[in-house]
Amino acid sequence: MRRRKKLNIIKKNNQSQEREHSIDSFNEVIQNHHPIIGEGKKRTRGYTHMLDVWDMPDEEFILVEVDALGNPMGWEGKTLLNAIGSLVRRHQCAPINFLSWKDMPESYITNMLDLIQSKFQFVPELTEETKQILKDNMSGKWRQFKHDLKSKGYDESKTEVEMAANIPDTRVDPSQYRALVHHWCSKKGQVCE
Repeated sequence: MRRRKKLNIIKKNNQSQEREHSIDSFNEVIQNHHPIIGEGKKRTRGYTHMLDVWDMPDEEFILVEVDALGNPMGWEGKTLLNAIGSLVRRHQCAPINFLSWKDMPESYITNMLDLIQSKFQFVPELTEETKQILKDNMSGKWRQFKHDLKSKGYDESKTEVEMAANIPDTRVDPSQYRALVHHWCSKKGQVCE
């Protein structure tokens, strides 16, 4: 049983008048919810894709209140942070083959901020402080994702080719994962541990 939460959604019509209404929203989209028969694997919930956010019509926005320091608040703020997590795990938006978030081209970060602004409206308006908080959140979630990949996929007893062939997450692009595994196996990657 999933808990349903009401999110504040605003809809802009052609006369640019705003009308508030609430819709039911799910926190998570359940993928692969059927148990695998015969393999003895435990049934799991799957990844959070936040399709209820990304598939919203273009004229609808989730209204996010921001406190004086620029932090998102309420259920809408939590939904925003979950959506950021799903966004940075998309290989098209935040490639994992960059060694550090500092190496990530600014164009990727700007595109992700634009995607966020296309689905969320901030009250008060989005400030530089709030943008920096969103960027910091993106950075943390991206680094955590790479850490999770390494904890699942790195094995000293295997060769680089064997590790690269065994991708632990379906959301990962194979060519990006090969580059990441190559870094893990390099002398520079070994020193970083």
